[in-house]
Amino acid sequence: MYCCSIVDCRVASIHSRSGSHSWWQCATAAVSMARSYLLSLTKLIRIAFCCTVLILCLLAWFGKSRPPPPTLPSKMATIRRRLSPHVTVVTAFWSVGNSTTVRNGNVTRHDLESLAYVTNPVVAYFDDKNIAASFEETRIGLLTKIVILERGSLWAFRQQSNISAALSHTSQSGAALSSTLICVTYSKYDVLSLAIESNYFGSETFVWLDVTYYREMIGQHGHAFRLTAPPYFMEDNVAFNAPCSRQPYTVAHMFAQGRIWVNSDLIIGNAKQLATFCDEFRREAIKYLTHGLVNTDEQVIYAMFSEYNADVPLVKIQEYRADTHFDQFHYLGILLREIWYKKIKPLMN
Repeated sequence: MYCCSIVDCRVASIHSRSGSHSWWQCATAAVSMARSYLLSLTKLIRIAFCCTVLILCLLAWFGKSRPPPPTLPSKMATIRRRLSPHVTVVTAFWSVGNSTTVRNGNVTRHDLESLAYVTNPVVAYFDDKNIAASFEETRIGLLTKIVILERGSLWAFRQQSNISAALSHTSQSGAALSSTLICVTYSKYDVLSLAIESNYFGSETFVWLDVTYYREMIGQHGHAFRLTAPPYFMEDNVAFNAPCSRQPYTVAHMFAQGRIWVNSDLIIGNAKQLATFCDEFRREAIKYLTHGLVNTDEQVIYAMFSEYNADVPLVKIQEYRADTHFDQFHYLGILLREIWYKKIKPLMN
């Protein structure tokens, strides 16, 4: 028994040493494997980093060296290019008395409130501080720039004596004309030029809008809306509502009979083109005035684009004409408002 016990102890000791040696080998193998994995992961990270740097360098190189994308033809490019979302509206009101023949002669708060529904930035010119303050109250919370100026400083009103002299030697049909009314209609091209030059709101597109243009529409739709460039508008043109088609009238007939092709209560144009159009209008108005031909701005514009005019304007007019069931004289304004409400599709003739 004693000998057997000694043998059993030796065997047990050998087995114990063998188990300890096996555990140490396993631990060493595990550490070696972990180290191998870490080295592999480090290599992968280095490779990924190098690939990322290479890709960025290639992108930078190709970005500088590749040619610009092909441009669309000029006409299509102007159709598809989005105009400035912030279209500035320009308006004016002159205190010129109470004569019913003079536009802007009488004003009520209801008249001024019509532009409270137009959410575009507005630049408004006045010569009366009280009326300007009333207008500003209707535009609370909306981008508005009020400009007070002496209307006599404008080119249009400086022509009043010459216009009066021309009127005394001519006879126009229809409502009696006054030199003040004609100066008021001419002055919109002065303030448009001033607004474009100052560009208080950084706009690319400008709209002339008579201060009372939407007056009659407020009761029908008392919801705010924003004016944008009309459908199919070409930047090289200025947009007018055209209630009448052009006829081959002589220039003298256009002035004497007060013929209308476009009405100028609402005008839309790219800043550069509209500024050029304003310059051309003033040049043509002076030219006709020196020949004793005088009437509102709408007759001057008709004559500018007459086949009898040798001075072809640089800027063309894009006509918007209503279908028969629309208000012919306010179609463009209704179109822009209703498109904002998404109630109608544009109609083009």
